[in-house]
Formats: sequence, C-alpha cells, structure tokens
Amino acid sequence: MDPTQALVSIRELCRDNPDADFDDFDQLRELVTALDEWMTRQEHPPAQWTR
Repeated sequence: MDPTQALVSIRELCRDNPDADFDDFDQLRELVTALDEWMTRQEHPPAQWTR
C-alpha cells in the first residue's frame, strides 16, 4: 500500500463527493483503514509528508 497515493485518493473522494451520502463509501473506508494500519506500523511518515 502506497500511503501517499492512499491519501491522494481519500482527498479526491472527499472533494468529489461532498454530500454525506455517496456511492464510494466502501472505497473510502478501505483506504482510511489501510492508511491507518500502515501509519500504526510505521515509526516515521513518508518523506514527502514532512516539511
């Protein structure tokens, strides 16, 4: 799982579907869960996430 791509996809889903009721909820849930699991296992965020 690429955490940066997951974050990009999450942002796109939220931006493109501003209504609370949208068809891509399952995809959003999978991305958020995968990203959360990845972040829980890692000690450092991806390099491109740091400033």
